[in-house]
Amino acid sequence: MEAQQRTRLGMRAAGVSVVLNLCLALVKGALGTTVGSVGLLADAFHSLTDAFTSIVVLIGFRIAGRPPDPEHPFGHGRAEHVATLLLATLLAIATYEFAKVSIQRLLAPVHLDPPIWMLAVLLLTIGVKEGLFWYANRLGRRIDSDALRADAWHHRSDSLSTALVLVGLVGGRLGAAWLDPVAGLGVATLMGWLSFGLLRKSVSTLLGEAPTRGEVREIVRLAGEVEGVSGVHDVIVHRYGVSRWVSLHVEIPGDLSARDVHAVSEEVERRLEGEAWGSVVVHADPVCEDHPLYGKVQAFVSDVVERDPAIVAFQDLRLVESSRDSFKVILDLVVPPGTPAAQQRETCRRFGHWVEEAFPRATPVVGIRPAISTES
Repeated sequence: MEAQQRTRLGMRAAGVSVVLNLCLALVKGALGTTVGSVGLLADAFHSLTDAFTSIVVLIGFRIAGRPPDPEHPFGHGRAEHVATLLLATLLAIATYEFAKVSIQRLLAPVHLDPPIWMLAVLLLTIGVKEGLFWYANRLGRRIDSDALRADAWHHRSDSLSTALVLVGLVGGRLGAAWLDPVAGLGVATLMGWLSFGLLRKSVSTLLGEAPTRGEVREIVRLAGEVEGVSGVHDVIVHRYGVSRWVSLHVEIPGDLSARDVHAVSEEVERRLEGEAWGSVVVHADPVCEDHPLYGKVQAFVSDVVERDPAIVAFQDLRLVESSRDSFKVILDLVVPPGTPAAQQRETCRRFGHWVEEAFPRATPVVGIRPAISTES
């Protein structure tokens, strides 16, 4: 889907949400004031915050739809996630206020006796909010928008909170005055849980998330289908809204000419970009498999990696003759993210010692790097 069409659909959904939520907030506010229900007033404010958050989503889509410029060469796609972060913060503030009021009312209950027609109106508002949920959630999945999906779950939480308020009001008619503030606490709990989830998701996305296992597998599969590629690693995916920037390392025969290396790298880029992976950059790692001991060294290294919990994998294994009686074993060891530098050095030293013991003619040249993407 083109960025302009995506922006247009997102803004349209947010606009519909703004109008309907403002209307619902007015209706619930009027009804809540009429009967003095703290739960219903909390629900009215919930609808009002939904309207404001939809405005934030609307602005976020508008900013995210702007093309790249000199100050933002990757575009403005992350504005959606900033909008989600602001939306979650507003919801958290509202959660605190209504939890406080509900506790005060629980300590000093007020008898409520709402008319039947008021309960019928609330049932109607639940239907409207459920319709908004399905509309926004379906469109959010279609255009792959976290902000729109978050807005959809705001609608769902609002319909659930109205259902709680309805239970509280029915309880009031039956003489259970405590049900109204309990409903208010229920609404606040829903709002708090939703705001926590949105905060966690938006912050995680803005900090930069690793690609999923499925994404890594798909990238490895597509790159591995290119003739000359024997291995793929160090897959990184940066997201800017719907735009993606991918980088990866491919292992290719070490005896290829520079022109052939460039051709293989470009073919991998074309293959991935043709499958809508965005902008792709490939780094080529030469692998020399023609050394007579390559198979034995590779099997030895694989066995060590399997037995040593401090090592995740190995990459870029090369055997290079350094003199008539010796050769270099050159490779990178991959260790878990967050491994302390001292432990990395110890792992490197220990591995080098094992190589020298197994192959007396070998001189290990071992690099070490933390894992940077989800394992495939």
